[in-house]
Amino acid sequence: MRKSFRVFLCSGLVLAAVAGFFLLSCSKDDGGDDNNSGTAQWTIMMYGAGNNNLDVSNNNTSFIIQDAQDMEKVGSQAGMNIVAMVASMRTGGQAKVYHIEQHTAELPDSLSSPWIDKGSKDMSDPATLREFINYCKANYPAQKYLLVVDDHGAGWPGSCSDEMNGGGGMLTMPELKSAIAQSDLQHVDIVTFHACLMAMAEVAYELRSVASYMTACQFTMPMQNILGADLWLGWLKDNTGASPADLAHKIAEKVRVAAENKQKTSHYAMIDLSQMQTLSARVGTFSNVLVTEGGQHWNEVQHAWSQTHATQYDNPAYCDLREFANKILAEPTLSTINLVRNAANDIISGINGAVPYTATYFYPPDQPMPRGGLNIHFPSQLAQFDSSNYVTLEFRATNWHAFLSTFLRAGGTQPEQGRCCYNNNASCAVNTQAECAQLGGNWTQGIDCNTPCQQATTCPAACAQAVQISVGQTITQCTFTAQATENWFYVTLNPGTFRFQLGNFPNGADYDCYTFLQCSDYPNSPTTCRGDAVGPEDFTCTVQNSPVQVLVLINAYQAPYGGYAFLISQTGVLPDGGDEPTIAIR
Repeated sequence: MRKSFRVFLCSGLVLAAVAGFFLLSCSKDDGGDDNNSGTAQWTIMMYGAGNNNLDVSNNNTSFIIQDAQDMEKVGSQAGMNIVAMVASMRTGGQAKVYHIEQHTAELPDSLSSPWIDKGSKDMSDPATLREFINYCKANYPAQKYLLVVDDHGAGWPGSCSDEMNGGGGMLTMPELKSAIAQSDLQHVDIVTFHACLMAMAEVAYELRSVASYMTACQFTMPMQNILGADLWLGWLKDNTGASPADLAHKIAEKVRVAAENKQKTSHYAMIDLSQMQTLSARVGTFSNVLVTEGGQHWNEVQHAWSQTHATQYDNPAYCDLREFANKILAEPTLSTINLVRNAANDIISGINGAVPYTATYFYPPDQPMPRGGLNIHFPSQLAQFDSSNYVTLEFRATNWHAFLSTFLRAGGTQPEQGRCCYNNNASCAVNTQAECAQLGGNWTQGIDCNTPCQQATTCPAACAQAVQISVGQTITQCTFTAQATENWFYVTLNPGTFRFQLGNFPNGADYDCYTFLQCSDYPNSPTTCRGDAVGPEDFTCTVQNSPVQVLVLINAYQAPYGGYAFLISQTGVLPDGGDEPTIAIR
């Protein structure tokens, strides 16, 4: 059953202030193909847009640099150049272009490959990407080119968020297309997105004239580098004559292997862009017949949408196109209308042709959720439909935007009801997920209060038993008795800025506060929303766009041990007209 879930990771928790340092090699690169073999078979171009929170989210080190380090595990080889442009938020947006050599023992945030300094660059500016592509062509010519776009992604709105030099703006899909088309290459063989939500019909259609293949993910990707560059580059160095189709397929395979190795839920697909004209034409037919032939059975269109699966890894305004077509075929009346049935079957066969490989890994692997390889924008509420920007895409030609307008004017779908357990599971209500989030509750689809809320331990010591707390609720009942003791809570945070306070523990003690998005992220992948200073903690975090459920860990790092007080309050929201909640920090 489809549900409207939070979209985290790409637009979730952002730490208000960060600290850290950046270790770089001081060797310079004079450019040129160092393989001494003439024009290489492949040039790999990594565009690492690190001017955002990805630059500090790997335990205050950079995921973007870690991806480049994975490339260094293989390094440029005979017949294969690897070039990486890496920008860092912590150096004022400064960008360096590295000729990636083999270095297998890098410290965090360290790259030993030779580089040239490009100065401060707006990585969301298509001119920056175009300049990088031109540099690669001039200095590392090859018969085939792979462009890796490594950063945040939002699907059809774009990728490459630059919070230093671009004001937080993104590189839109028309801009990405123009950067390639107006470069000296004009066309690349593969575009690989190590970014959330980019496996969309709209994205693939936009890029069909500037690339042959695309590899991308339908989910929000885990806060962990699963690009697996060392895996597929290791294969490529032994197979430099590989075709673009072979390499694109291998990249998609190895991303799934990397996700499984790191026990991170993810999806990845290979898309043949030469098939996108055919598929998009079928989307146009499908969208039209759903309106003209399905108008008398609009409830079945809405029902088919509601039956498509969605998880916490999906954007609630996106829908797996193949599954939606299959759900249309399962409707009692629509499935008997020849035009609708034929159009739906054409969508399925079109996706099968456009997506040679798609794979999903779920951790834990007990509830697999296959994906067809391509999402499509399919909001259920007008607030989710940015029509003015959506119609700037070339996908406008499919007329899917007109179908969405009709769907939304007809009321979209009614939010599903479920059980809401709140007030530490002491209270229960039947409401929508959004209404439950307002209560700070835990929402379960498809059941009501006849199934009682499970009473949780007051101060659980394991993530799996985390107890619910609410914004504005002060926790004072828990006590630590030994080092490394833990207490786990979870809280739902709506968009806004939140203050985390931890104090009132024994003098000389040191307790820390960390947050995680899922238990499998513990202990290595906390979010950047955390406090691990010596003594009391007092920090703020911001939630963007959508509500997010956060796991909170309170850890006894240093004696003496005893009780503590912990409070999360929303800044600027004053209870009963009074002051912002606070605890006496000492």
